[in-house]
Amino acid sequence: MRAIGKYKAMVDEVGRMMMVFANLDKFPILEQGWTLAAIQKTQADIMDCANTAADQIKKELIGDGDKAKFRGRLETAFFELGADPNFAPSYFPVFDEAIFELPSKDYPDRNKEMVDALTDVYGGDAGKVMLALQVLLHWANFIVEDVSKMLAEVCKFVGYTPEPQQGEKEQQKDLHYYCHKAIEKGYFVKVDDGYRIKNREWTKAQLAYFLNHFLNADGTFPDKEYCVLFGESRLSKAANQLMNNKNGDGKPRGYKKVDELLQG
Repeated sequence: MRAIGKYKAMVDEVGRMMMVFANLDKFPILEQGWTLAAIQKTQADIMDCANTAADQIKKELIGDGDKAKFRGRLETAFFELGADPNFAPSYFPVFDEAIFELPSKDYPDRNKEMVDALTDVYGGDAGKVMLALQVLLHWANFIVEDVSKMLAEVCKFVGYTPEPQQGEKEQQKDLHYYCHKAIEKGYFVKVDDGYRIKNREWTKAQLAYFLNHFLNADGTFPDKEYCVLFGESRLSKAANQLMNNKNGDGKPRGYKKVDELLQG
């Protein structure tokens, strides 16, 4: 499937860039080919992809209207997207846009290490580089979310449920056990395609903290599956933000409710 191949290549490309820029001391950036012009070109390419990626994949899946073949194409699509990517934790990653936010009047020390490191390489163009990278990640996240939403809609239309990997089956067995306990306590309600927080009994941060106890066998956060299961978006980003929350020791407000549930 050509469109899925292009989508996977985009995720790999952004993942490779993030690996390089997150390890500035190990990978000489310019030797990797990431000049300001190259970064801006990649940004433009990804922005161009934003309006077409999900539609092109959908066209490959159902474009000819032959319903008899829809399920087989979906199985093929999820098989391809289930393969381990080269640089990102999954083909439905959530890239952290905040790591390239520029300092401001209110936050003059924001991302100081990144600013200093990029200034050493790009000089006065460091700000342009950070802005281009932040915009690039923003649109990459948009594309991933758009593709994920489209696949969920097509699966619902076809009546197809993707098969989880073995490691996911094991962890989801435990997850559903605790979800039912959360229903008993009045935190969740059951819906056709999963669960929902009942009357906002929990915040999104509490939900992300809860789900972070049920990772894939390789330690990755199954963002797409959990976002569909709970009718939310970017749960892995919320979980990552908690880990970076030094003041809260990686825990959200109201974490005791979650800990008590998991201990029961």
